[in-house]
Amino acid sequence: MRKYFYLFFLLIITSNNIFPETADEYFRRGEVYFNKGRFHEARSVVEAGIRLDPENKMLYLALGSIFFRLGDTDLALENYNRVVELDDTFAEVYGMRALVYESLGNFDKALEGRNMAILLEPENDRFYRFRGVLFARWGHFENALKDFNKAISLNNEASVSFSGRGSVFFYLERYEEAMADFHTAIQLDNNNYVAYFGRGFINLMQGRFYEAILDFTETIRINPNHSNAYYNRAFSYRQLVNSTDNLARAFYYLRRAQEDEIMVDILDNRLRQ
Repeated sequence: MRKYFYLFFLLIITSNNIFPETADEYFRRGEVYFNKGRFHEARSVVEAGIRLDPENKMLYLALGSIFFRLGDTDLALENYNRVVELDDTFAEVYGMRALVYESLGNFDKALEGRNMAILLEPENDRFYRFRGVLFARWGHFENALKDFNKAISLNNEASVSFSGRGSVFFYLERYEEAMADFHTAIQLDNNNYVAYFGRGFINLMQGRFYEAILDFTETIRINPNHSNAYYNRAFSYRQLVNSTDNLARAFYYLRRAQEDEIMVDILDNRLRQ
């Protein structure tokens, strides 16, 4: 009998460590699961938190993000709409809801959400950057450029704002300005693979194959699944094959190109599965 009493007592003690006691603890536990890509576990924890505190906007925001990552846009929107019902001045939720509409191809609704977030927090550089990305994806490059300029004027230490503006400059064929922005982005954050890839592509276009290879190599270091970086590095190596009279080097460049082309096939096949 005493043994069972001790087991029961132990269960009570350990359960305090297993099950969170407050809504904030449920949110933090769900965030840990979410960041690890364990979305179903994150959902269970966050829903338990909502049962404990059904008026907690952060938990609904988290649940909306979980459903979005699980591919259920209807439930994502349902939870984001619930956040708006609880607090219609919470700028973050309008941005999150805009992401869902953007994924559905609804530019007008997405833009409406981006505009609302900026209206509520006009000094938040992130919201201008996010709207700039939206404009760029829909080909409104001049509007995108204005938003990235505004984001940078509010915060000139955000690497992603410079790489975003650099990408817009690239599409506008303003390559010198694009290169300058990519270089600044890399100085601010040497793990910004978008900046390395963009700079590498311009180097490739302008015949600087060695520099292009270095940039694509950095892109792959940061993002090993970047199929386009392997493809463009392979193309750069093949250009070096054609430009050298040294047979040993030509074979080396050719081998490296072939290795990268194999990686392109592997990564592309994974996407098709």
